Parts: sequence; C-alpha cells; structure tokens
Amino acid sequence: MLSFERIRDRQMSARYPELLCLTPRQRDQAIYERRRPHTDIVAVALRHDDLSDTQVQALDEFRLDQYLLCGFYDAAYIDAQQITHDPDLYTLPRDTIHLMVGASDGRFLAYSYLQSPKGGEALAPTVTLSDPGRPWFPCEIESIGPDVFPSLPGLRHAPISRLAEVSILLANQVIQGTASRYAVVEDLLALAMLQIAPRVDLIATLAYCDFEARKVIYDVGMTAIYAPDAPVLYNNLRPHWTAAANEPGRFWPSVFSSADFQHGIAHLEALDHILNQPPREIRAELVSWRRMGKRIEPRALLPGPGMSALRWVTAPSLDPDVLDSAEQAG
Repeated sequence: MLSFERIRDRQMSARYPELLCLTPRQRDQAIYERRRPHTDIVAVALRHDDLSDTQVQALDEFRLDQYLLCGFYDAAYIDAQQITHDPDLYTLPRDTIHLMVGASDGRFLAYSYLQSPKGGEALAPTVTLSDPGRPWFPCEIESIGPDVFPSLPGLRHAPISRLAEVSILLANQVIQGTASRYAVVEDLLALAMLQIAPRVDLIATLAYCDFEARKVIYDVGMTAIYAPDAPVLYNNLRPHWTAAANEPGRFWPSVFSSADFQHGIAHLEALDHILNQPPREIRAELVSWRRMGKRIEPRALLPGPGMSALRWVTAPSLDPDVLDSAEQAG
C-alpha cells in the first residue's frame, strides 16, 4: 500500500549523483551546466536521448515521488493500479530537455523540463503555431486548446520547431531551507539561459503556471506574459493525474520571449553573479533585488490594445492586494 511517510523518508535521504555529476562524455553532451562555488548548487540540462539507463531510473523515482507529494499525481489511482514507475517519463519526446538542480552530493532540489508538442520532433520548419493541422503542446491537449497561444500576433507565424513547453517548475517537496529556495532561482535562470542558447534556438517557451510559479518568476524579475481569462476547454489529463491540475483559474497560460531575455541579458548576468556569492550575500541581494523591483520588461510579444482576442497581462495576480501581501511576506 502506498505510504506518503515512506515516500517522504525516501526523498529525505535520496541522493542522485548520477544526475548532477556528469561523466566527461556527458559534460560534452550537456546543453547547460553551472556549478556554484559557495552554495555547492549544480544545474545540469541534458536531452532525454542522452540520459543513461541509470539516470532514467533515478529521474523516474524522483519524479514519481515528488509528483505524488505535490498532489499532481492521484495517489489512490497510483496505488490501485500498482504503478511503480512514472507513467509520463517514458512518453516524453526524444528531444525533451531535462533541467536538474541540486547539490554536488546528489540531493535533488529543483526540476523542470522543456518539451516539443507530441509528434513535433520531425516537423518541417514551415509548420507554424497558426497552422490548423499543427501538433498541440501538452497543456493545449490537456486543458486550454490550440487557440490561446496563437492569439498573440508575435507568435502566430512562429515555427513550431522553435517553440517548447516548460512543463513544470518543481521544488523538492521535502527538502526545505535556503538551498532549496536558491535552487528554484537557479532553475529559473537556467531556463532563461537555455531558451536563448544557440543549441536550443527558441523564439519563446510556453507554460501553464499556477500562482506560486508566477510569483517566483515575478520576484526574480523574469519577463513573462499571462492569459488569466483563458478557460479550461478540455479535461484530457491522463488518469493518474488529479483533477486539481485542471482546476479553472488556478493555472494561467504563460509565454516567455527569447527576444526579451536577450534584451535583458544584463539582468540575467546580474542574477548569475548573485548566485555565485556566499549564502548570506545571496539572501541579502535577492531581498534587495525584489524590493527594488528589478525586472526584464516584456516587450516583444505583449499585444497592443485590440490586437488579441484574449487579455494578456504581465502581473502574476489580478488582485494587487494579493501581490502586495505576498511581497511583504517575502
């Protein structure tokens, strides 16, 4: 019988050095690698095809445990079906990029991944986001349908091959403290740097973000635009997902522009410099950073009045009181 206590205990002691300490060969394959001298935090990005069998097994355990702990996976269904492996991991496109953040001793602290739409790996560069027969991204299939992202004039003719979905921003659910908080910031910075890396070559990334994700993105000053009014049109989540993952209004379609990140490269470099400091200095500088409101302005894809059928906003909440109270708490 599935036991959350056992899962928590396993994740408290779990170490996955094979995902964070790369072999010389994988260091050449890595799309991104960053090691912090004072916090011992490591960020590594590898393509799905470049993961070894041992790495896939480690990622499998981490994902299944953490998705259960954060309430994305339905524990009753997982238990009843006697599922012992993450059902989603083995269906990911081959060009999926796994971004793994942790400590050099193998503690896994944060995780994200970027994926192309189902069946989109071999698309011709002429297939665009506005083409009626194009493949859909996962959040489109599961929730919002194919018309939200093409409502942005700046994305309508973007080739599908130069777009990707950021499918999760996951903090380790059992390891708390400053290292975990810095790892989430590290994850966000790595996502931005990955997006503009020549080897990845994306125009934008798409996502489906809840308030917690939108808030941390806002706090570190990352550029993003959101469609808060987009309805949930479908309930096509696979049966091992909980219904809460499609709760109306909880998640907002989100877009991150590469042009904005490139324009704001000094902001990213300054954040990178902060994360290279000792822990006490990181905390002080991030607090100052947040209070000063330093942000990359979302310019490239934000539509003008009347240019989109949907409202697109730059704030993580429509309620200023919610945002103010969250900033004061931070």
